Amino acid sequence: MALDGGPLGGQLLDGTGLTAEERTAGAYLITPPDAYGPGGRTSYAPTFSRPAGPWVWEGNTP
Repeated sequence: MALDGGPLGGQLLDGTGLTAEERTAGAYLITPPDAYGPGGRTSYAPTFSRPAGPWVWEGNTP
């Protein structure tokens, strides 16, 4: 699935390893070094209007 916006925007995510809950609720993905340094996480999730994607960026977390 495509990722839209944020540090991983424009990349494709292989969703085969995601659980059914992650496919509907979204997931935290490891990011390259960013404002929180190496190993930070970024949140992407589907929108209600387009549940099949692309996943949109929701924000970063340490």
